[in-house]
Amino acid sequence: MEKAYDLKDLGERLKKIGLPVLEETAEQVYHVVQEWVVDSAALSENKLDDVIVPIAMPIIDKVVEPAMEKISE
Repeated sequence: MEKAYDLKDLGERLKKIGLPVLEETAEQVYHVVQEWVVDSAALSENKLDDVIVPIAMPIIDKVVEPAMEKISE
């Protein structure tokens, strides 16, 4: 490492211990949680979540997906 808190160096170190596996796992976890939320909204007696979930999920995707992309940078 040539400078303190070098993110590029940190990325290289993480790649050596399997960072690509971490990225894949994060994506899988997110998709399972996403499916669980949608299924739960459909099963719940609360009708408000039936309206909120379809609106909120695309918004959440716009935040989560770029964050997951940063894992591999």
